[in-house]
Amino acid sequence: MSIVAFLRRLAQVENLSIICTIHQPSSVLFNQFDDATFDSGGKTAYFGPIGENGASVIHCFSRLAAPPARDENPAEYLLEVEISGMVELVGKRQRPEESQEYATPLIKQIKVVTIRLWLILRRTPSLGYALLFNSVLSAIICGVLFFQLKNSILDTQSRAFLMFFAATVIIPIVNSIEVQFVFARDLYDLRERNSKMYFWIAVVSAYLLCVTPYAILGSVTFLPIFWYMLGMCMKAPIAGFAYFVVVLLQIWHSHLAIWLGALVPLQRGSSTRSSSPSLKPQLAS
Repeated sequence: MSIVAFLRRLAQVENLSIICTIHQPSSVLFNQFDDATFDSGGKTAYFGPIGENGASVIHCFSRLAAPPARDENPAEYLLEVEISGMVELVGKRQRPEESQEYATPLIKQIKVVTIRLWLILRRTPSLGYALLFNSVLSAIICGVLFFQLKNSILDTQSRAFLMFFAATVIIPIVNSIEVQFVFARDLYDLRERNSKMYFWIAVVSAYLLCVTPYAILGSVTFLPIFWYMLGMCMKAPIAGFAYFVVVLLQIWHSHLAIWLGALVPLQRGSSTRSSSPSLKPQLAS
């Protein structure tokens, strides 16, 4: 009891979410938690708030099963309902679309996974720094070697070569994107695929959406330096079209890295599941 009380104070003071798995707790211990997940046979029968003295949980299950006694432990009541077989009916009330493999629609999965991945990329900005360094350094090197080209035949040939170089400047970053994606794919296959948290398409879509701003950022930092130092045509239609082409090519190269990472063979591991019922209460912050 003292440990759970300490965890509750820690969650409130430090603004944390703490998840615990408990079996047949006392009523006092059960009331220390804010939310509960009741699993039976590998499926979720209840997920939501516990309420004061288990009022929310009891209200949900008492609609189909006999209500508990006045002083009965809510946790013991849940186990009795599970043993009687009524928990499956309650679970179907909470998840009416049993045929769905995942709890949420694909669009919702893509949205949540994209937000999570974007936060990860912001907290580990090595990919963004590498992209900026590669873009700025490549533009400066080209500008120094071919500074202010004229209109001779040799300079025209140099312009053609440099435009080809501008289209391939992001290729060194492709390896970084691919390695990061392969690591995320292996983690998904080993841990998150079996939990049915979200579909594989959501992971790929999230990476495609998150690397697109990086490709646009690389174009913004590369082309102005590259275009000005080489003495290219500064007319808006020509320069704008060149920028548009470079942006499209950098986005295509970034997306190509994702698809290459998705096609790399993977040796799948085996996993086991437990079908015994368990309570997983959560201390909300």
